[in-house]
Amino acid sequence: MQYQADLRDIRFVLFDLLNLQQLLGAPPYEDLDRETVEQMLVEAEKFAREQLAPLNPIGDRVGCTFHDGQVTLPPGFREAYQAYCELGFLAAVAPPAEGGMGLPQAVSLALDELFVSANCAFSNYPSLSRACANMLRQWGTAAQQARYLPGLVSGRWQGTMCLTEAGAGSFVGACRCLARPRPDGQWTLTGQKVFITSANLDVVDNVVHFVLARTPDAPVGIKGISLFLVPHRLLDEAGEPAADNDVQIVGIEEKLGIHGSVTTTLSFGDEERCVGELVGTLHEGIRAMFQIMNEERVQVGLQGQAVGSAAYQGALQYARERVQGVPLSSKSRDPQDQVPILEHPDVRRMLLTMKVRVEGCRALLLKAGLHHDLARQTSDDAVRAYHEGWADLLTPVCKAYCSDLGFEVTVLAMQVFGGSGYVRETGVEQALRDSRIATIYEGTNGIQAQDLLFRKATLGRGRLMATLDQELQTFLGTVQGSAPLAAEAELLDEARQDAGRALAHLLELLGQGQVDVVGLHATAFLRLVGNLLLAWLLLQEAQVAAGLLDGLGLPADPAAREQRLRDDPAANHLAAKLPLARFAVRTLLPENAGIVRGILVGDRSALDVVL
Repeated sequence: MQYQADLRDIRFVLFDLLNLQQLLGAPPYEDLDRETVEQMLVEAEKFAREQLAPLNPIGDRVGCTFHDGQVTLPPGFREAYQAYCELGFLAAVAPPAEGGMGLPQAVSLALDELFVSANCAFSNYPSLSRACANMLRQWGTAAQQARYLPGLVSGRWQGTMCLTEAGAGSFVGACRCLARPRPDGQWTLTGQKVFITSANLDVVDNVVHFVLARTPDAPVGIKGISLFLVPHRLLDEAGEPAADNDVQIVGIEEKLGIHGSVTTTLSFGDEERCVGELVGTLHEGIRAMFQIMNEERVQVGLQGQAVGSAAYQGALQYARERVQGVPLSSKSRDPQDQVPILEHPDVRRMLLTMKVRVEGCRALLLKAGLHHDLARQTSDDAVRAYHEGWADLLTPVCKAYCSDLGFEVTVLAMQVFGGSGYVRETGVEQALRDSRIATIYEGTNGIQAQDLLFRKATLGRGRLMATLDQELQTFLGTVQGSAPLAAEAELLDEARQDAGRALAHLLELLGQGQVDVVGLHATAFLRLVGNLLLAWLLLQEAQVAAGLLDGLGLPADPAAREQRLRDDPAANHLAAKLPLARFAVRTLLPENAGIVRGILVGDRSALDVVL
């Protein structure tokens, strides 16, 4: 697969659908304008295409190696990482006062799609450092920020988040890593963490671990966990890495995919001399760590979407070039009459399914980023609460729904490639393997579904879901009864009402104390909400595109119009939005009817069966 980025659609979503311009030119984005953002996208695409994409198969084949406590990244990763940092991409969202660009999160996510689709494994390193820096900026002391932010923002140091333990897994409250107070106000840490990305790399001078641990007098469960900053190497008086801090890499994992991204087991304090600093308030570490986790959850959803986008682009190009079979409507069996597989209906079905999911998830992810930015920009408490509510609602959906759909896209891409997709030469099998982890890490998708249903959907008596429902109705009022989206609007309205009935039924069961029964439907409910959001956003895109198309003066004659669209990629991109939305609503959204039926039936066989 040749790397191809869809810059045209990224620009369309940012500026035409989401109206990013509303942010630019005003604090804290007063130094940014559309031209600057577009130039950043161009430079990011060039870097991704020229430097990251060629390393993607190398990272997969060679992987990371571990020797004498040191992790070595695949060939070329070190140079690419240094170039990435020098171009300012790692510091993209950092404030200008720290040497950053101060970009909105929506723009950062758009840039990241370009990097992740070119090389998913590479992108884990800067993503984690950025999230750690963002957390420290909010929760760290002034002294901690002064000592550690410059290294994290510049890329000289790597950041990690250390939550998972072998005996606890996703149940963070079972954490056994211990932090004991020292006379100097610092803490001595002991314990192990597993599945830790990015530790003691050969591309950085130091690693800053953010570790969840329990103090000796801590309450049981998640409320007794604190967060500690633990440098891999202690800093000297000049603030430079110096003495070993008794943090050891026990080993690295052999994984299904993302071989260029190292996953380690870390041991803290084997010699009882590992020193850490408390971050934030004692016994409230999970609140600070959740800032990293929520940022990374959106990022992981982006991984699914971005790898899926690369797989779709590869499958589309292959379908255009691969000649096989004659048209279904043809009676000929002459090999001379064979056509590209792009002309076969089932291949077109698969390609349009992929396109719907890739472009719909792109809009969903960038919308989540925009709400974060609008919340940050406003001084109005009510407006801030509105946008923060949207960001809270969308975070588990972005993570789980986009990672699920991203993997499904890679499966369809392999099907388009056929037998050629199952072998390594084409690269689509790597995309499938690389995308699989996104449904698992940063909280498995089942956990995201529980977060959506048991927390976000019930918060404030369903306030967030009521906001979604109200805005759906407002949008539908603009398109119902008018061509060309009237029929699709009616179908979306039916799906909206069905979702409301399903939620009301689940809330009723919760009120009866049937928590386990409700839990059976959490994953289905998240899919229901994701499908609804996707259809809504794609209909919005079609509405916007129709308005833009009106200004292009396309020929009325069907043949002339088709030729114009073939000759004008920008016009064709807009024209494709209407059939894309129709396909999403007419072909894919009906999945919701089956989901709702299953929820209302309330089958509890999974609870009753003896396994």
